[in-house]
Amino acid sequence: RIEYADVLKSLEKDLKKTADQLAEIRQAKAIIQNSESLDGDEKRDQILELDKLENTLLRASDVTGTRKYFIEELQPRARIRN
Repeated sequence: RIEYADVLKSLEKDLKKTADQLAEIRQAKAIIQNSESLDGDEKRDQILELDKLENTLLRASDVTGTRKYFIEELQPRARIRN
């Protein structure tokens, strides 16, 4: 059994949610870039808005801080018990 399993599962769930949201943003950007009905200015404006949304999501989810917390705090203390 791994100690801190609940914390790790929670982190995994949060990171998956963030990854899924980022994937949706990337998909939306691809649709915009490949659109034949939007001109260059419209594409740029919409992609800039998606960039802002992406940055807000990354700041709010603090992926870097979560990774640092896992590496520095949880991983060293996790133990496997039989």
